[in-house]
Amino acid sequence: MKTLIFSLITTCLLMSCQNNNSKTDTSVIGDWDAHLRHNGKPYVLKAHFGADNNYEGFTDGKLFVTGKYTINGDVMIISDSLCNEHYEGKYKIAFFAKDSLRFSVIEDTCKMRNQGINGLAVKRLQ
Repeated sequence: MKTLIFSLITTCLLMSCQNNNSKTDTSVIGDWDAHLRHNGKPYVLKAHFGADNNYEGFTDGKLFVTGKYTINGDVMIISDSLCNEHYEGKYKIAFFAKDSLRFSVIEDTCKMRNQGINGLAVKRLQ
């Protein structure tokens, strides 16, 4: 009986220490991409979010935007070189499907950034 109880406790402890890879990673730090179309032409958007709160955006491998970001809960506040580095936009971020992220505008009057980001879904690169 003692052996059975010891085995059950050991099994429970080992299971509780396992790394659960099915859990969604809710950090934006890293590399992301989206395969999109503009005027019928396909292109790849890649974004890199650094641990230093800077980000870069690439279209088909060419840098097109740099900026800064902060995150407060599920809200990302960004500024970039496309609009005005001193002007910030607010976006709700939602993680889904273990490796994907979607942006929804909360407040951003920068038309170019709003059109590019609102509703955008990106996938984490491995």
